[in-house]
Amino acid sequence: SMPARKPALGRGLEAIFGTMPGETAVATAAGPSWRQVPIEEIQPNPFQPREDFDPDKLSELAASIKEKGILQPLLLRRKGQSYEIIAGERRWRAGQQAGLRRVPAMIHDFDDKEMMEAAMIENIQRDDLNPVEEARGYERLTTQIGLTQEALASVIGKSRTAIANTLRLLRLPIEVLDLLQRDKLSAGHGRALLSLSSRARQISLAEEIVQRGLSVREAERITRKESSDPSKKASAQGRSDDAQVVDLQNRLIASLGLRVKVIPRGKKRGKVEIFYASIEEFETLCERLGVDLEDQV
Repeated sequence: SMPARKPALGRGLEAIFGTMPGETAVATAAGPSWRQVPIEEIQPNPFQPREDFDPDKLSELAASIKEKGILQPLLLRRKGQSYEIIAGERRWRAGQQAGLRRVPAMIHDFDDKEMMEAAMIENIQRDDLNPVEEARGYERLTTQIGLTQEALASVIGKSRTAIANTLRLLRLPIEVLDLLQRDKLSAGHGRALLSLSSRARQISLAEEIVQRGLSVREAERITRKESSDPSKKASAQGRSDDAQVVDLQNRLIASLGLRVKVIPRGKKRGKVEIFYASIEEFETLCERLGVDLEDQV
């Protein structure tokens, strides 16, 4: 069986935006203001990277809110006549289910970049993250927000090595990432598989680990043996091709400042996927590609 989930990560939002007071906080002219906000005046965060809200967990939270209320205020920003959620969308959704008319909130003055950063940090702070969600959260904070791995490590209270090791998991084949996302494999299994140079072998061993219920140590023993056995290794050419793709991908990320994925299809074909998370990022991309958005036909 899989190990119990780790507790929420590091210092998170407080490290970036200052201490977030509880419900008893008194608003000051200099700091964020605290108030009870009508629930219908609140809109979700447009930069929320999370798409799935578990309905069972939302119902559990709604039941708790009916009994005890919302104990931790939402973090909001003003948007016209209403408010946008910086952090606390689950509480807002559960509060609607519980039939609340008003919710406690802290109102901050955030720009779009800070909104996205807060949403990312909150997203990777959840205590039920699988390794792939965690890695993708780190990736977006480094490529889209521009945080260095050192700054990210400081914000979430982890070592830079731990961040780098988690990010490396994204190099695994999509079939292996799917097993990690479904909790069939742990991050330790994923790191062991990374030491194999053949992607086909990474997939077949991942399936074997699941079928046989192999521990991380058993998986490491197999990968160590295969990594040192010349008959089990992929050709040097195959390894150098993989390394070239990763290098090209990293250079494109550095050049465009966006998340980029290079997907080879055989020796001569493939595709490049570029991800943007806002209209500003799309405009920046067009600018760097030399596309003039004003010059429409």
